[in-house]
Amino acid sequence: MKKSVQLLKSLVNQHGSIVIFIALALIMLLGFAALAVDIGHITVTKNELQNISDAASLAATRKLGDIYQNMTYEQQQSYVCNPADIIPVAIDVGLKNVAGNKNITIDPNDVIIGDWNAQTKTLTPTLEQPDAVRVIARRSSSSAEGPISNFFAKVLGKDTTNVGADAIAALTAQSTVEPGNIIPIGISEEWFRNKEVF
Repeated sequence: MKKSVQLLKSLVNQHGSIVIFIALALIMLLGFAALAVDIGHITVTKNELQNISDAASLAATRKLGDIYQNMTYEQQQSYVCNPADIIPVAIDVGLKNVAGNKNITIDPNDVIIGDWNAQTKTLTPTLEQPDAVRVIARRSSSSAEGPISNFFAKVLGKDTTNVGADAIAALTAQSTVEPGNIIPIGISEEWFRNKEVF
């Protein structure tokens, strides 16, 4: 009987520790929720920004290619790019796309026109005979849309997160391959429309 009373007293004394344990467990649970939801939101927004920077750099480089295509070889050798011909193309792509539920305004300073070095994988900014364009798309305190809002991390004092992505597109010649190997290419779906299938 004496042991049962002592056991009962020890259980009664542990009620306070259970409340502390539950409070700590709830804090950990909120932390995991913040990690899962907010990191997922950040990752999705980063992927959307990557798509925007990819599309914007490709569109701007395509515009650069169109400019070269309409020149003679001699004109190409002395060409000095006018940024006003290229930058608006990249900005337009950002405005037509969404990241973190907002259309993206690409800062003109985040469109870098230059010369691509395939060996070192670097872009040297230049307007003289450029062959590549780098575009940075961002949601940050310095962008027009601002950083993305966090959901659960606000409880832990982290209200917003800066997210960004960049891409470089370059005008390059077709690579050569050994006989029997293939060169990956993309063919527009439009080419296959109204074509006979053999």
